[in-house]
Parts: sequence; C-alpha cells; structure tokens
Amino acid sequence: MNHTIQKTWLEKIVYQWDIIEVVQQNMQIWEKQKVFEFARRSPWTRLIIINKNKEVLITKERRFEINKFDYRLPWWKVFDELSKYNEYLKNNWDILEVAKQWAISEAKQECWIKINKLDLLKISKCWATIQRDLYYFVSNDFELLKSQDLELWENISLNRIWLDETKELCISDNFSEERSAMILLKYLTKL
Repeated sequence: MNHTIQKTWLEKIVYQWDIIEVVQQNMQIWEKQKVFEFARRSPWTRLIIINKNKEVLITKERRFEINKFDYRLPWWKVFDELSKYNEYLKNNWDILEVAKQWAISEAKQECWIKINKLDLLKISKCWATIQRDLYYFVSNDFELLKSQDLELWENISLNRIWLDETKELCISDNFSEERSAMILLKYLTKL
C-alpha cells in the first residue's frame, strides 16, 4: 500500500478578497483523492528589538478589533496586495528579502528606529486550513530616531521593557497575539 500524500493538481483560487483568499487543491492520500481547502493571507513581519541595556522595545497600540490598547512586537505586512504575493508564489521568488526590506522600512516609519543589522530568527507557519506566515527578525544594532511617521488612524507608542517584565507581559492578557508572545518568550529564555 502506498502511504504517501501528493498534490495531484495545481491549486485553484476559488474566492479572493483584498487580504485573504480561499484555495482548493486536490490531494492523493493513499489510493483516495480528496479536495483540500485552505485560507491564505500574505505574510507579515515581526521584530524583536533589544537594546544594550537588555530592554525589549515593544509597541503599545490601539487595536480596534479588540477595542483596547495592546502590547505587540513591531509588525508589518510584506505585500500590500494578494496579487503581488501570488506572483511571488507562482514564480517561486524569495520572499525573505522582501520581508526584510519591509521590516527595515516600517521600523523607521512607525517605531522611529533605524535598523543597522537584522537577522532572521524564524518563519512561523500556520498550517492546515489557514496559511499565514510570520517572519520574525531580531535586531540589537539600531538607532533611535527623533520622530515617527504614523498614519492618521494609528496610535502607537514605543516602550522599553526589561527582559523579566517582557516575559511576564508575554503571558498576560495585555499581549494578545499569542503566536508572537510564545516566540518572543522562547527567544528571551535563551538569552
């Protein structure tokens, strides 16, 4: 008996909106054919920034979807449009460099930080029925700038939080993005 799982045809986008799409793909599982569906969203970046005093730079941001202020790792989307992301996927182009450039650019705009050196820590993948990759970068080589350049609706402050306090923040209800909280917590325990 063949115990392999294989894609038997290229994916088919069955619904597409501005930021998310539903994709179908036929899979061969042993001797059976099955259509799998999943939702796909373009990737985003997350930044773990630690200064020389061992303080973690965390943003505090008004989030309308949870109707409160929330602590977060600085973050940005890699592609503004799904069509551009799909072009990268179709051509098997390197998304890492695009993610890195967006992280550097947006760190300057929203967090008033000029990144001098940025290292990839991890690409966190959502699997099964949701595909949304998060590119986690780390920097301890940066400069603070004098001002941020926020959009009209954005309310973001940059906070310096000691390592132990950051660990506590990761397990509190004030850091609601649990995937990022777990990755940050794992990273900080290795320092």
